[in-house]
Amino acid sequence: MTPTRAVGNRCADVLAGLGAELCAVLPPDKGNYLHVVEKARLVQKRLVRLLQHFSDSFPRERADRPSRRLVPRLSWLGAGLSSAHALVPHLDEWQCARCLTSAPCGADTAEFVDWLFGPCEVNHTIQAATLEGGLRPTSIPAGVKITVGGTKVDPSHVLLLFKGLYVCTVCGHYAGARARCLAHPCKGFALSSGQRVVKDVRAGLRPWGMELWPSESRLADSMMIRLG
Repeated sequence: MTPTRAVGNRCADVLAGLGAELCAVLPPDKGNYLHVVEKARLVQKRLVRLLQHFSDSFPRERADRPSRRLVPRLSWLGAGLSSAHALVPHLDEWQCARCLTSAPCGADTAEFVDWLFGPCEVNHTIQAATLEGGLRPTSIPAGVKITVGGTKVDPSHVLLLFKGLYVCTVCGHYAGARARCLAHPCKGFALSSGQRVVKDVRAGLRPWGMELWPSESRLADSMMIRLG
């Protein structure tokens, strides 16, 4: 180290010491601060004792409220391992790849829980028709029970299936994620719009306003199942 730097460091140390002495807390101020801190601690202790006294002297009457039941949640993986159904997420519903019944995702009704842990009755006729319906428009045999979005399709409809879309060839109503009109009895006739839908689906075309076929749509965002 050069003599210049040594002298500079020494001067800096001396100046720093002088500055610390000037800015140091004076002994009277230090004593006042410690006195206030001690008084505040005593006040806090007194308040705690008062609260304890009032709590013991005036106990709060507890109302008899029913205990809140915790609702278990099951992921799609846990549901697949616990259920007899072969669960497949599709749109905003769960479908069984064996019996081809379905129920809405995230449902918390007893009916959904019964379906989830109920028996899986395989219908080979509808299973074959569904597989073929993924490739070409396929007629669903009469008398077969169809469920779309947890809602049963009325058996009076004459159904045509193509890529997850069920269309009645008589009234022209269709369902992909929800069975609304198909849940009611068939009217026996179709308006011009319904006739157009049947014609388009037979030709392999999507109905007007449908961007994707139900089998091509993205999965639902929520894949959690409420069990109660």
